[in-house]
Amino acid sequence: MVREGCASSVPLCKADGIGQWIILPLERFYILFFICSSSKGLKRKAKGKSEDKLKVKPKKFKKDTKAETFSGGKRKANSEEDGGNKVVKEKKRKSEEQQEGGKKTFSQLGKGKKKIGGKFDKGNKKWTGKGKFNSIKTKKQHSAAGSAEKPNIWQMKKKERKQFRRQQDQNYALLHDLNKIYETLRRKNCSKAHKSELINKTLDLIAGHSHDVIFKHDAGRVLQSCVKFGTAEQRQRLFEQFKGDFVALIKSKYSKFFVKKMLKYGTKEQRDLITKSFYGEVRRFVRHKEASSVLETIYSDYADLEQKAFLVQEFYAADFAFFKSAEFSSLDKVLESQPERKAGILKHMKETLLPLLEKSVIGHSIVHKVLLEYFTYADDNSKREMVDIVKDSAVLILHTHDGARVAMQCFWLGTAKDRKSLIKSFKTYYAKICKEEFGHLVLLALLDSVDDTVLVKKIVFSEIQSNLKELALDTYGRKVLIYLLCPRSPAYFHPTIVELLKKGDENTTSKKDTEQRQRELLEGMSPALLQLVEENLQELIFDKGGCQLLLAALLKCTGDLTPAMVAIAKLADKDLDPESAEEDHVIKSAAGHFAIKRLIIQDKERAMAESKVLFSNVLLEYIDPGKLFEWCKVNRGAFVVASLLESSVPGVSKTVRNRLLPRVAKLKKYDSKGVAVVLKLLSS
Repeated sequence: MVREGCASSVPLCKADGIGQWIILPLERFYILFFICSSSKGLKRKAKGKSEDKLKVKPKKFKKDTKAETFSGGKRKANSEEDGGNKVVKEKKRKSEEQQEGGKKTFSQLGKGKKKIGGKFDKGNKKWTGKGKFNSIKTKKQHSAAGSAEKPNIWQMKKKERKQFRRQQDQNYALLHDLNKIYETLRRKNCSKAHKSELINKTLDLIAGHSHDVIFKHDAGRVLQSCVKFGTAEQRQRLFEQFKGDFVALIKSKYSKFFVKKMLKYGTKEQRDLITKSFYGEVRRFVRHKEASSVLETIYSDYADLEQKAFLVQEFYAADFAFFKSAEFSSLDKVLESQPERKAGILKHMKETLLPLLEKSVIGHSIVHKVLLEYFTYADDNSKREMVDIVKDSAVLILHTHDGARVAMQCFWLGTAKDRKSLIKSFKTYYAKICKEEFGHLVLLALLDSVDDTVLVKKIVFSEIQSNLKELALDTYGRKVLIYLLCPRSPAYFHPTIVELLKKGDENTTSKKDTEQRQRELLEGMSPALLQLVEENLQELIFDKGGCQLLLAALLKCTGDLTPAMVAIAKLADKDLDPESAEEDHVIKSAAGHFAIKRLIIQDKERAMAESKVLFSNVLLEYIDPGKLFEWCKVNRGAFVVASLLESSVPGVSKTVRNRLLPRVAKLKKYDSKGVAVVLKLLSS
């Protein structure tokens, strides 16, 4: 077989001996080229419209009419060979004719329009079916048209913009009316009758729209005022509108304050219903940003013992969230009745507590309660693991009864490294901790257990000494200072506090002798305390608590006591007006005369301690001899003189007798119990 029209008469193919056809090399090239060209075309058709939609259509450029000026450029767009000039002229002519007739061409009709669906009828030059032209406006046209429909808020002033945004709310009219009522309702000069009318009007307005306004920050305040100023009936009416929805209210940023107002001003039944909304959800709500504050309010201020137990029980095990029992008022009662569950309960408590030990959650009282119960019943290894977790956040839990005891456990069970970390974490807070009702107990545990007295003096004492006067006049701050002077003394500390502090004596970390530790701490604080007494004597000696610190300081402090005692003697030497009823003199003062009497009695202990300075001698040395008779004119002063007559210090009683015996006749004119005691001592 020979191809026709080919320059070389080469056969296209030939048969070999086996009967197969073999394509010659030259013809193979043409066949392969044909197959490849065909396959590309088939692929394009197979892809279909789906790929065309996915791909970005290339931009159509204008035909290059200047290509002829470049060597090797594209062919001329307006070439005369394909009739380019004729086509252009024809289009131009038609467009001019249509413009003269007042008609627009298809290109002019389509300019600035966007085609949406339908088909184009070439005869009538319009879209048929559902299709239509959609205006595509330029940026300038769009802004001009938009300004007519919707104002540009960024051209407004801040107040106008805020008002415009408020007006977009569908409840704007209702909120506006409520705010007008609130402006009158919250005024102090608004009468109770008028307030009652306004609250009734508010309740009528929100009827059917209560859930639309309770979550608004401004409307929420209106409802809070209704709770605060309303009658019991009005509160009940308002309560009924939200009954069953308190779970949603306590989780909202603004409506939670309405719930708190209901807790404060509502009835016991209303409080109980709100408290029950937490049952089964305590572990979830305690971590919620908004609901946790309501839970803390309920647990700390309004829940009774049974309700507190129900809330805490949910930390013991999962079943306690659904089955409440008044018998299990504490973990102690649970383990007593079900001892086999101890390991499981403690494990569940640990797993529940670990996610809660964050700074935002650990401050809640209910978490402190659970922590304390865990420390009470867990084994030593588990306790130490928990100490390692809690130690960095201990400063945040000192303000509650249970939290303070957890922090004390951290000091008792922690290693020396843990104690150092705790002391450093309290930095800048020591003065505040000293003045807290429960926090000061943590510092007492610190002073009992920490062996590193150098660290305590450097960090703890430096902050305490900078606020020494403030702490000396504070009820709880003064106890920390007295504990340095007289640790666990029954004269200053309640037996329950002493028993609590004794629990830390069994810790295995403290190695230093107790007396040595106390002596080192006292040496670090004594100079500052003596200076405090000398410089702030009048404020301390006239204060019932301050005089207690003064007595302890002058009895236990190491160092020179003379300046402080001289200051007291000079204060007592001032002129006294027996006719005045005011306590303007240290002898007439209840606290002042008691302090001087006790200082005279304490001379016996100082003498036994071989102290060189005794207050009785200093007092008689610095007061005028005639002052003793003047003091006897006042009942309290007479008892001070009686203390001097009974003094065991050699020479004191004799000196007082010599000064008073010449005036015994005058003393008999004063009828008081104190003078009677003095006369009896003088006659004996």
